[in-house]
Amino acid sequence: AVVETGFVEGTVAVDGRSMHGSLIEEADNAVVKAALLIPELLDAPFTTLEHPIAGRNMVSVLRIESSAPMNAIPDRASFYLTTRIFGEPSLEEVRAQISDICERHDATFEVADEGGWWETADARMDGRAQLRGSVWLAGRGLRAGAPASRPSTG
Repeated sequence: AVVETGFVEGTVAVDGRSMHGSLIEEADNAVVKAALLIPELLDAPFTTLEHPIAGRNMVSVLRIESSAPMNAIPDRASFYLTTRIFGEPSLEEVRAQISDICERHDATFEVADEGGWWETADARMDGRAQLRGSVWLAGRGLRAGAPASRPSTG
């Protein structure tokens, strides 16, 4: 069989209270709050499910940023996450689980992109699967058969 996993991806934002770096006890460090949130997202309930070919549903954090200049406690941190999902649960349920975890940490989750999964009965890729893959690549500025990284345009 040929499988394509589904995904939900987006930005998680965490707010805190900024202070000068010498006033740590008076601040509410958004980066620390984000760091405490990430392990819970990595262990979200949907990550316990596994597909025999695609593997376990997963969450991955791809980028972390903060608002703080040097010598200041950040009042805002954000990170971009993506998921790998196959079969159950639905994309809607994955979004809900991520949002619920974020809410427990006073954070927000804004979906940037998502897509469903598919599986063919045998190893031949059917026309729908091929078309979907081509559309997905084109939407990201890539083409079928091209290297995964984009060439430099400088």
